Amino acid sequence: IGKASYPYKVGYTGVYVYVDAGIDITPDHADFTFTGGTATANTESETSWTATTTDNWVSFVPASGESGTTNITITVPKNDFNARSGKITFTDAEDNTVEFNITQGGTSGLVPNKKLYKGDRRLN
Repeated sequence: IGKASYPYKVGYTGVYVYVDAGIDITPDHADFTFTGGTATANTESETSWTATTTDNWVSFVPASGESGTTNITITVPKNDFNARSGKITFTDAEDNTVEFNITQGGTSGLVPNKKLYKGDRRLN
């Protein structure tokens, strides 16, 4: 599902075997509405791992773990603007990586059904 694979050439025959990386994330994505919310995922790793993101609107716990299965909680706040996407990158002790992708709908900053006025004139 979210597990990375890397090709390794076997001998000189031109045969490639895909070997699974040491870390997996299930599921490998979450979709949120503009209201935000919480999602969960599980990491499965053969070694210790860390998780990082450059998206300041995404939070998650824990940010690291040991080998085995770990439950991750991902939280996204309400989004009053345009739809957005982000990711969390999980890296194990052997530098294998896998990404958890996040999408969130937006409201474009408009509040539905709100009456807009300019002076005394209604605009909608």
